[in-house]
Amino acid sequence: MDVNVNPTCPLFSVFAFISFFLVLIPLPWHIQAWNVGTRACIIWASVACLLEFINSVIWRNSALNLAPVWCDISSKILLGASMGIPAARTLHQQTAKRRAMILDSCIAFGIPIIAMALHYVVQGKCERE
Repeated sequence: MDVNVNPTCPLFSVFAFISFFLVLIPLPWHIQAWNVGTRACIIWASVACLLEFINSVIWRNSALNLAPVWCDISSKILLGASMGIPAARTLHQQTAKRRAMILDSCIAFGIPIIAMALHYVVQGKCERE
């Protein structure tokens, strides 16, 4: 057994996977309630939990970049989730009006997607070996 093995590594993976499903439980109720902000918050949080689970499995007990493309993809999506959750939490209205739903969706998903695209532009050249 390696001395540097973290004994909590499997525990984090298990809880990240369980939390992915637990976050999705109230989603059907909020779809029926036409609450775009809460739906977006649930979607961003579940995506972040799923990415943390996948990352904890890929980089278990290792700092080697075994999947450089996945690292770029997951870091951009986690950046979007870190902006999408606060953006979605600012939306408090429940409405069935199409124009308001489109505006809320643009705030909850458009701002993080723009941030992900801009982060790719300013990221610079990644050196891979």
